[in-house]
Amino acid sequence: MTVETILIIEDDPSIAELLTVTLEQEGFRSLWASDGGLGWEMFQRENPAAVLLDLRLPRLSGLEVLRNIRRQSEVPVLIMSVKDQESDKVAGLELGADDYVTKPFSPRELMARLRRNLRKGKLTQTQMGQLRVDWQRADVFRDEARVLLTAREFEVLRVLYENRERVLERDSLLEKVWGYDFEGDARVVDTTIKRLRSKVGQNLIETVRGLGYRLAL
Repeated sequence: MTVETILIIEDDPSIAELLTVTLEQEGFRSLWASDGGLGWEMFQRENPAAVLLDLRLPRLSGLEVLRNIRRQSEVPVLIMSVKDQESDKVAGLELGADDYVTKPFSPRELMARLRRNLRKGKLTQTQMGQLRVDWQRADVFRDEARVLLTAREFEVLRVLYENRERVLERDSLLEKVWGYDFEGDARVVDTTIKRLRSKVGQNLIETVRGLGYRLAL
């Protein structure tokens, strides 16, 4: 079994140590660069499966590192930012970052987001009965007619597909799609599932009474 390498580019040793321990406990190989210049050099040399990227870095900023990465790779990049870096976070997403976590973050949330983005990069196209999904382009077709999904609806469909071997509880879907820090009503999951069914077919998503949802494949 191939062990995936995750590159941490972070100038705070305590955060880097926490990430290193967490990643290795989860079965990843981790590499740490303490500044942007070294991080970019290590990225080119090591070809990591994903990058955890701080934005405020010495030598080369996180945004510059991200810009360099996107010139040659679509590898998942997760931004790590603090609350007062909102403008930098938006700039990072516009440059092609895949996701972000806000410091201080939960290691559990970070691992969930990392695994989700690693799976994204591996999915290509899937045929589910009359439904065809291009995961890379976020395109969905039903009987070859394009289906317009919101970002949340598409993410619910993706999470259900990635976990198609089991039933997902409402709380699990809420965490995976809306995030651990979501403060709204959990019934948003039911509402989104209802809208999604109306677009992709009522029979594709099965309700397992008392447990949750799963794809009827």
